[in-house]
Amino acid sequence: MKIKVWSCWFLALSISTALTAGKAAGDDGAIEKVVCALFELEAAVDGQGVDVSLDTDLPVNTSVMLSVSRDYSQADSTEMYSQSYFSQKTLAGSLRRQKSIPIDDEKWKAALHEKQEQLSRLGEGFDVVKISDLVEVSVVVHINQSDPRFGKGNSNLVGCGAEDGALRTIRGEAVLSMPFKGRVSSLPYINLNPRNLDVGKTYIVDKRTPLLPAHTPQDPLLALGKLPYQPPDGNFTVIKTQMVKNSLWYWVSAFSPQSGDMGRAWINSVALLGQKLQKRN
Repeated sequence: MKIKVWSCWFLALSISTALTAGKAAGDDGAIEKVVCALFELEAAVDGQGVDVSLDTDLPVNTSVMLSVSRDYSQADSTEMYSQSYFSQKTLAGSLRRQKSIPIDDEKWKAALHEKQEQLSRLGEGFDVVKISDLVEVSVVVHINQSDPRFGKGNSNLVGCGAEDGALRTIRGEAVLSMPFKGRVSSLPYINLNPRNLDVGKTYIVDKRTPLLPAHTPQDPLLALGKLPYQPPDGNFTVIKTQMVKNSLWYWVSAFSPQSGDMGRAWINSVALLGQKLQKRN
């Protein structure tokens, strides 16, 4: 299947006006314009990948971003989110020759799982419930070009819809049918939200974690200098939780693999952000 997408819809009169405005600098003081009359992205499925090319009359050294991605949806959300297969800054001239991009669903799934894990460490983990059967290809003209003819922020770029958006740029898109080969059920992620740990459960930390005798010490600086730290691979059991000035604290029973029982202390949920927490069975 081959799809062509035109990103230029404008009247010949508009082109004529732009060309008139595009006189070389020095001709009656007019500022030279970079005029786009053609920006056609062509994309086609080829076995386990996609073939992409760009037909354009922009200068060959025009900087563009080529991207290939697939959308997915999260539990408890109606929005669709994008995960990339491929993203590369290149030149418009290089895309005049067909470029083949592999579509590796296993690598895509691994990258999505890494995103799930990173966000989970920040308390924003999510489960994937649906994966689109469509792959999206896009080519976007960068807002900042090394070629001075484009001007600052592409102020001298006209045509192909460059003047239509908030940013002065040109975009071509194509959508291809490529059903995802993995299973949606293989992409859930256990979200150990540091701001939502369960009372009575035991968790293992992977970084030094401060243990406080009180969540509001009379002398914070003095307390900070005397703080014991739970070592990496240490664990704690949540006894109770308490909100203090919009900050969640855990009253825990702490344990160190090296020194054993560390007694009871407070752990601020902020100290757990960014950690790869594990729940002990």
